[in-house]
Amino acid sequence: MSCYDPHLLVYKTVKSPSMSGLIAFNVDTMVQKQTEKQTRVNLYHLSALIDDESFPGFVDEALNYIWKHMHCSVIRLSLYHYAEDDHAGKL
Repeated sequence: MSCYDPHLLVYKTVKSPSMSGLIAFNVDTMVQKQTEKQTRVNLYHLSALIDDESFPGFVDEALNYIWKHMHCSVIRLSLYHYAEDDHAGKL
């Protein structure tokens, strides 16, 4: 039996107690065979109101939390990139 379990992870810092980031993901428990069960996390949204230097730390903390608390074997992320014409090639 499979299940779909949505989650929102809110990121706050000591400097800014209001929301600084958001991650939306779901935990998908899939039955691979009759006896094997694999838990997969699908990341759907990742955003932060922090500077570029702090962003990798934000992502690392979020992934560490997911690995520790969701007990998953796989984390999947679909990446979509949109570039504006006047900033050709830049995010």
